[in-house]
Amino acid sequence: MSIIDQIKSRTNKTKTYLYEERIKALENEGKNVDHIVSAIEDTIKVLKSGVRSTVIYGEPQSGKTEMMLALTCKLFDQGYENIFMVMNDNVSLEDQNFTRFSDCDQLNPAPYKASEIINDPTTVIPGKKHIIFCRKNAINLDKLIEATRKLPNRVILDDEADFASPDNKINKPGEASKINQLVEKLITTKPRNDENEGIYIGVTATPGRLDLNNTFFNESKEWVFVDPYPGYCGRDVFFPPSRQKLNDLPYIFHELPDADERGDEPQYLRDAVLRFILRNSYLCLTKPEHEREKYSMLIHTSGKIDDHEIDKAQIQKILNRLKEEDEKIYSMLKDLIPKIFSEEQLQKVELIDILGFVLENIGKSSILVINSRDDELNTKRAANPKAQFTFALGGNIISRGLTFNQLLTFYFTREVKAKLQQNTYIQRARMFGYRENLKFFELAVPRSLWGNWIDCFHLHELALASAKEKNPKWFSNRKVNASDSASIDKNLVQVESGEIMVGDKFHLTDEIRNILEDDSKGVLERIEELLQKNLITNKIFPKSYLSIIRKYGDEEETHHMVLSEGKYVRYIEPFKDAITEQIMRPRGGIIAATINKIERYENATHLIMPIRNVDEECRFYYRSNYSHKLLYRS
Repeated sequence: MSIIDQIKSRTNKTKTYLYEERIKALENEGKNVDHIVSAIEDTIKVLKSGVRSTVIYGEPQSGKTEMMLALTCKLFDQGYENIFMVMNDNVSLEDQNFTRFSDCDQLNPAPYKASEIINDPTTVIPGKKHIIFCRKNAINLDKLIEATRKLPNRVILDDEADFASPDNKINKPGEASKINQLVEKLITTKPRNDENEGIYIGVTATPGRLDLNNTFFNESKEWVFVDPYPGYCGRDVFFPPSRQKLNDLPYIFHELPDADERGDEPQYLRDAVLRFILRNSYLCLTKPEHEREKYSMLIHTSGKIDDHEIDKAQIQKILNRLKEEDEKIYSMLKDLIPKIFSEEQLQKVELIDILGFVLENIGKSSILVINSRDDELNTKRAANPKAQFTFALGGNIISRGLTFNQLLTFYFTREVKAKLQQNTYIQRARMFGYRENLKFFELAVPRSLWGNWIDCFHLHELALASAKEKNPKWFSNRKVNASDSASIDKNLVQVESGEIMVGDKFHLTDEIRNILEDDSKGVLERIEELLQKNLITNKIFPKSYLSIIRKYGDEEETHHMVLSEGKYVRYIEPFKDAITEQIMRPRGGIIAATINKIERYENATHLIMPIRNVDEECRFYYRSNYSHKLLYRS
């Protein structure tokens, strides 16, 4: 027996799997792993079924990187040899994720950056395992493909998969966008349908573009949703359905004027900076010195580099005045304190002590500009602040993927004149995540922009509900696009009025019909009764839709059961273009045609309609008047 065989024989006796080790390590850190385990089990099940292109999706800032770490361990355990971590062309994001993978003790082998392999192709050895990080940069990808062409059995994990990977020339025959072509080549150096073809797994919080583009022929019915970790603060926390419940928010909402209403005047940023400094100081004074944290403020006012320099100069001016012990600005701080802290809070920490902390520690400040011009180390310092008062400001680079720990204030004023792209604005919600000091967290944003964010997330939530039911549909309205038009495959995607075929067909019994036509009960009450009595199943009317309707409808009067003459379950046959067996119209609009010019439906926000055929088969349709169009892959 050779020395290598002896070593392997010995080590194999005590071998444990990387994935098991990783999960145990997370549990030993006190972390809940149920959401990670569930997502990875579902993903492996999908891969074992033969699917070679799929998507893992979840909420923004909800722990997807931690899941990808564990998934990489699992993929190695399953026999995959080469894991390519692909991400957007952002050095800061690459560094942040690369560091997390490098720090993972359970991961074997350690990761490489594409640049290391391009410079020295002998780094990779066929038959051995590799983790390779590469940004979606055409030059790097092209060189990496050549350097790794002999590596088989590969999996591409595409972080922020909706960025650059979809083909935005999908409607131009014979053409494809450069990054799309290169990622396609990276998946496999062999012809399509070859048994050695690689596997593609896109990971994103905004998967709509991948579906409507059919990126790398992904199997949308096999997508995997990863739940957020316990304690996650997301859309339900920051963007509640009702715009009127500002007093009930669990965080501090500070309304800024719109830009066209002098909202870009320097005083608003100045006041936000001062409020951040005060809350930062207060939190420190409520803890023993050895437990004090350092906090950051994120500022996003523009995508232009020159504007970032203007913002930096303004913040520096404020800090200089504080360092110079300017009486006027300390008087402003003094006047602000009773406005932003309650009497109860000021019983724990006195006003003069807060001012004293500012005076003593204001020198521990740092202004970090994060854009294509500035030092990439700024991102690391912003993500995990080392200065007591850390100010991070920038544009597009801070809008996607990056995690900012200990974030205490988010000042956001960047507006768009055209329609909003859902994926862009959802990804800009950098306040999502674990927020230990939520009641001290401030979101400073114009009311109109906050409302647009609510609309984005409402449409997004409807879409996620349909995706979880394995039948994804994507919504848009007059202010918000489901996706950029160039990426939507016009030969594949159907566009309809904003109504959804909710679930499976069912047999309409007299008992079901009587409940549906009982106008003495509320709409949701009728559906819930059918579910509780097991007269219909979740596959016929998913509970996820019920929860959305409850969330986005303040009053029962906004919910309506659409019935013929307001009394009876309607037949599909009178529609000239009806497909009777499927109980549908090719062009949609069943609800719209039924409620047209009927007064009782004028103020409806949620409409549920049962419709049957002559064989007494029935199915439900749902329409939200928050949305006007839905798009789906045929």
